[in-house]
Amino acid sequence: MRTDTLFYLDEVLAQSPDPGPGLGLIGLILAEPADSARQARELYRSAAAERAWILNWVETILVYKLPTLSREEIKMVLDLQEVDLKRSRFYQEIFAEGREEGHEEGRDQGVTEGRRSEARQLVDRLLRRRFQSLPAAIEPRLSALSLERLELLAEDILGFGSLDDLERWLGS
Repeated sequence: MRTDTLFYLDEVLAQSPDPGPGLGLIGLILAEPADSARQARELYRSAAAERAWILNWVETILVYKLPTLSREEIKMVLDLQEVDLKRSRFYQEIFAEGREEGHEEGRDQGVTEGRRSEARQLVDRLLRRRFQSLPAAIEPRLSALSLERLELLAEDILGFGSLDDLERWLGS
């Protein structure tokens, strides 16, 4: 003999004085965004023994329900200490992604700066070969040029007949 029982989560949550962490997470998912912060804080505080996995779930739910919150705001909503937040899986994943992006950005900047340095050295050699010496006022203007402008200048130097041509080029 089979008896089917139908449960409505909102009724179960309303009738249970302490729904436990599992039902508490479901309640947080179902909560209106305006109530999410309060419920997340209460759930986190009440689940002392299960803090690690509760924190991971609560953070994930808050990130989806309240996507405009920053990491600092989530920390304030949950009334967390910095050390608690840093132990969470969410924080560690975001931190790892940020570190990887930082490494990639650093590599790209290093490559670009290396290319810029080489282009600047080439321009200096070509200008000294063409004009023997350069006025001191030109050095800061050359230092301010981007990689793309230095590469263009390296090509255009071949057409310069005098330092006036260089001055005009730098002025353009």
